[in-house]
Amino acid sequence: MRFLVKLIVSAFLIALASEFAKKSPKMGGLIISLPLTSILAIFWLYLDTNNEEIVFNFSKSILIFLIPSLAFFVVIMILLKVLSNFYLSFIVATISTIFAYYLYYAIID
Repeated sequence: MRFLVKLIVSAFLIALASEFAKKSPKMGGLIISLPLTSILAIFWLYLDTNNEEIVFNFSKSILIFLIPSLAFFVVIMILLKVLSNFYLSFIVATISTIFAYYLYYAIID
């Protein structure tokens, strides 16, 4: 039951943000730029474990891996301007982000 509640609340917030983005990309961007998934994951993790050390380590990992995730947004913005092809831009940005994570993890490990 708890999993179902997590799923519904999390999915609702993501769907809500995409609906806002249809009317106002800035508002949708603002909502999504909030670390909603991180906030929810931290909240659910604490409720499940009641362990502040696990939440601390999880939060630290999120912060560490935030840097390579920015590659997606930089690459997709550039490619959408240059190529004007969403699917190709999305695929290349996703692959670039995977590479950025791989490279970043290799450096910090």
